[in-house]
Amino acid sequence: IVARVDAAAARLGLSFAVDVRITEEKLSPFVAGPFAPSLVLPRWLCSDERRLDAVLLHELTHIARRDHWALYFERIVAALFFFWPPVHWVRLRLGEARELACDERAIQCGGFSAADYGRHLLDVVAMTQVRAGAGSALAIGRASRRLERRIDRLLDETWSRRRVWREGIALGLLVLLALVGLRPARELAPAGPIITACDGSAMSRPKNDDAAPVLECSL
Repeated sequence: IVARVDAAAARLGLSFAVDVRITEEKLSPFVAGPFAPSLVLPRWLCSDERRLDAVLLHELTHIARRDHWALYFERIVAALFFFWPPVHWVRLRLGEARELACDERAIQCGGFSAADYGRHLLDVVAMTQVRAGAGSALAIGRASRRLERRIDRLLDETWSRRRVWREGIALGLLVLLALVGLRPARELAPAGPIITACDGSAMSRPKNDDAAPVLECSL
């Protein structure tokens, strides 16, 4: 297994050895860890060499792309702005683009057809009974609910040309939302105190434009 991992890493141009762990649990293969990410493989996956190669190329592409760093950044932004729906929408789009990018690289480096690779994805999801527990893990079968859409896009030859700039736009939008959210609260507050006249008399706004805004009311 280690030899096949090293061979897949060489295809992707990785210059360092990847730590590999084998588990007896029927979970999806995944990559976890911010500094020295480890590749976790279920033992059942290792029985079919072609399927194993497809998974290895996909998961090692996450490491080659430094996706674990992007994932941690996304989670920090989501934790800070959990109340802002656009942040979660952008994270979903980024996750989708990230998985598609790894799928396409695996197809190119492994010599798979899109249909054969899609069958390997289906096999992985069908055999997965335990979801990877680490919230920061990059798992090939993590988004099984969107698997059909993912395979459809792999079969669409025009999607690969659109995916590159969509991923960049989505990441840029997430950064923009984070910067907007970090604006000091004082910049969003009124320029001065609000003066309320509720004694029955009408108060008019001073002519001086720099004066505080006046809210008029009557009893």
